Amino acid sequence: MQRWLGLRSRELGWDLVIACVAASIWPPAGALLLLAAAVWPLLRATRSVGGTSLGGALAWGWVLVALGTAGQLIALAEPVAGGRPWCGHLTYLMVIAALASQISILNARSPGAGAWALLTAVLFVVFMIPWLQAPGLARHAGGLERLRLDAPWSIFYGLLVLAAVTNHLPTRFGPASLMTAAAYIVAFLALTRRDFAPERLAHAWSLTASLLAGAVVGAGLCARNVATAGAPGCGLDRVWQWFRDRWGVVWALRVRERFNRALETSGRPWRLGWNGLEPLATGARLEIDPDSDAEATALLLGLLRRFARPDRIAVGAEVADASPSGHDKG
Repeated sequence: MQRWLGLRSRELGWDLVIACVAASIWPPAGALLLLAAAVWPLLRATRSVGGTSLGGALAWGWVLVALGTAGQLIALAEPVAGGRPWCGHLTYLMVIAALASQISILNARSPGAGAWALLTAVLFVVFMIPWLQAPGLARHAGGLERLRLDAPWSIFYGLLVLAAVTNHLPTRFGPASLMTAAAYIVAFLALTRRDFAPERLAHAWSLTASLLAGAVVGAGLCARNVATAGAPGCGLDRVWQWFRDRWGVVWALRVRERFNRALETSGRPWRLGWNGLEPLATGARLEIDPDSDAEATALLLGLLRRFARPDRIAVGAEVADASPSGHDKG
């Protein structure tokens, strides 16, 4: 845990510094630079999610970058004194797309991923309802009065943020999850604080976009640094960590529970912990028979067949065992 905090805090710190500096020097231009930098991690992810059920999350990631880019381009032509309302509208949709991307992972399995993807699309539409309820819709279509999130919408938003952020906090992508949390908080303040001056709102939209783009870039960096916190030599550990990091806490805990129940039935003296195999007895040395390890690995692969093809899992496991000079493919 100490190693995790050290590595992740450094990555998070640099990402936060870059995002905040870019958003403060000239907010729209700085945010656009970060959004452009986010394209490369998304392209890498496009190659790596093939054969998995994470395609929906990636699709929302592309929507996020597209909306953020459009919003910041419009901000270049909007006056700061007016609060940049059209930039705010697109940034609001960008935030909902980010939430949809993270929430989609909570049911990223087959079968069921398609229906869940439809629900996340409905979620995106539902969060437009506060716009329709705002006063002066026809007369002030681009006004700041529509950019308000009152209860119960603000409560619903907070619950979704909590579920989205905590799912990946204890994984290798924890820094990126914290970056999205910072973006959600900035957006929440801009949407709920009625005492914010228009100039402050204008900067909040660009800061939100910068933080979300920084989160995408940070996730790409965390994926490339997979060997820094790589699993030990056991193949089962590599498979497990690959799955745990990408699907997050919710699915990892469910799969681990089923796997450990099977281990207990077979009488093995070890179990699957958060970081990999560990002995049942406290302080005991972990000694695994290669044949038993192969059998247990096959059991884990069977549990993961609803999330990814076996060949895709094998590629992910190889990457998790890559040398520090290797490149992440998973």
